[in-house]
Amino acid sequence: GRDSPGELWGVVGASILGSIVMICCAALCLTVVYLIVRPFYEFMLRVNVIAKRGALDSIREGYRLVRANLSNVAVLYMLVIGIGIGFAILMIPIALLLIGIPVGVGFVVGALAQSITPGIIAGACLGIPLILLMIFISGLFQVFEATLWTEGYLAISAPKQIANASTMTG
Repeated sequence: GRDSPGELWGVVGASILGSIVMICCAALCLTVVYLIVRPFYEFMLRVNVIAKRGALDSIREGYRLVRANLSNVAVLYMLVIGIGIGFAILMIPIALLLIGIPVGVGFVVGALAQSITPGIIAGACLGIPLILLMIFISGLFQVFEATLWTEGYLAISAPKQIANASTMTG
């Protein structure tokens, strides 16, 4: 026989729920992989750019550097994660403010004009520069983070050179 509509909706609901659970599991697995691979990637990138090595040499040397200095890299990585969380928490009220101002202006202009079009135009004209300001602030943080990784790479990859230079000058 034929299935009842209740059974069909049950199958559809179970399929949707199963799909959502699978997507969440895949996202969680990819996040774990990202968290493990990121320090290796950051050091491989710096070996490639700063040490001017080829792609395969950069992969080998970056992997070797992270493995040889795992405790220092772990401390650096925890600092990066902690500073990132702090920055995100700091940006929540700023983002709400920078989003709320154009929305509020749009509502006021729309109410005064008794039309939605001037409100949307006023909100967009004020909102676009504020969104660009948020993108700029985010870019500044990313520059800081890249500098942090670069300084960490330089400190880990050349401690002997720095020690030798300080003993020669002093």
